[in-house]
Amino acid sequence: MKYLMLTGLIVLCCIQWFMPLNMIQANNTILREGKVFRFETEPVDPSMPFVGKYVYLQYEISHYSAVSKDSLKYGEEIFVLLENDTAGFAKIAAITRTRPSPGSNFVKATSEYSYRKADTLFVNINFPFNRFYMDEYKAPAAETEYRRANLDSARKAFAMVSVLNGETVIKDIIIDGRPLKDWVKQQQH
Repeated sequence: MKYLMLTGLIVLCCIQWFMPLNMIQANNTILREGKVFRFETEPVDPSMPFVGKYVYLQYEISHYSAVSKDSLKYGEEIFVLLENDTAGFAKIAAITRTRPSPGSNFVKATSEYSYRKADTLFVNINFPFNRFYMDEYKAPAAETEYRRANLDSARKAFAMVSVLNGETVIKDIIIDGRPLKDWVKQQQH
């Protein structure tokens, strides 16, 4: 009986270590092997409170329109095919309900709302990478700098996101060519 309990305890400990290590390994694979896209950010509604230990991100390409006879339901899973525009920022090549083939640059997302006007479908897309997690003491200063940068049209802010087979990881947020963490470090000194 003791042997069985000891074996069960060892198996349970192994599982508890395996799950987080597997998640870390998966994110590192995306960062290492995924294609990096730069997503231009846009201002966040100032009335939206800062929640927890992350910077909330909103993207310009979240608003998409295309000639289509389809319509989308709220919360419907969609696949967003990506490509780079001439300035090197991510743009939507197409959206589809069917999973693209492996090797395609796509993101799994959901539709927030959509409406049709004549033959054009307008969609607001909810990307799964809208939170940039940081140290809890640095996150409020980072959020403030991020908002300032997005409200000033002379400044450029974007997120660098690695994409691999529909999975994503935010590498960094860049403001005026510098990582957000550098801005926060400068503010604190």
